[in-house]
Amino acid sequence: MPILFIGAVMLVVGILVVALSARRGDDSGTSIERSAGRHLRATRLVALVCGVAAFAGSVTFGGSLGRGLVVAPALAGAVAIVVMAVGEMSAPREGAVERSASLARRNPSDFVSRAAATTMLVTLGALVGLLVLAGLTASADDMGRDGRAVEWATALGGEGRSPWPGAYYGVPLGVSLLVLCVGLLVGLRAAAARPQLNADHAEAVSDNALRHRSARSLQCIALLALGLSLAGVALLVTGGTRTTQPGAPTWVPVAHWCGVAGLLIALVACLVGVRTQLARAATR
Repeated sequence: MPILFIGAVMLVVGILVVALSARRGDDSGTSIERSAGRHLRATRLVALVCGVAAFAGSVTFGGSLGRGLVVAPALAGAVAIVVMAVGEMSAPREGAVERSASLARRNPSDFVSRAAATTMLVTLGALVGLLVLAGLTASADDMGRDGRAVEWATALGGEGRSPWPGAYYGVPLGVSLLVLCVGLLVGLRAAAARPQLNADHAEAVSDNALRHRSARSLQCIALLALGLSLAGVALLVTGGTRTTQPGAPTWVPVAHWCGVAGLLIALVACLVGVRTQLARAATR
């Protein structure tokens, strides 16, 4: 089945990314730091497998007319993010002695990549904007399914397209995005709030490096999920607004070029996501 092939390719690529990002410094640090590093690598691998399974399940069982395919990247990202967040909350904590640990207040913003965070906000804003635009202009298709088509009047009568990312696709996609964002915030907070692993060093460089690794893995997953979701929605918008008749309303070409811009933003988001994950191998 094609979906099994896609899932296998995603799994292989993901394993390569995880392996390349973790190949240096595996034996450095104290025993508890090495244990925490192994825990992080195991969590990333489990998150990858669960994400691929969620993607395949969404495409296979996610409903008719491509709804599962549109939702699949966000659902896979949400599942992987939740697994990562649970892993952060269950990470090894031995050796964190309260009386000698650093009193420095750690915030999630101390460990995230600024470029990745900015790209995430732009990608999420573009995705939400396209979904709102599509929702406001959507109509029912020829079978009465609300929010799956778009129509407009022209000088020659009327024109329309289907599928269109209205409520039929936008509502389940929005739910998955909400879970993804909440899981991301929980995971980042858990990584920052975890007790210091090495209580003998107030500025434990390896401990902070581990928090950076966790935060950037979470950002990588979120960027890939958001980028692929935006690409799917943008493709539906650009395809749905290809007009062949004169006199189309102004919003039709505007929506079309917004979809084109969405495709470019989606490409940048995916590239930044992979770079965020791999860059850590050289900065650990």
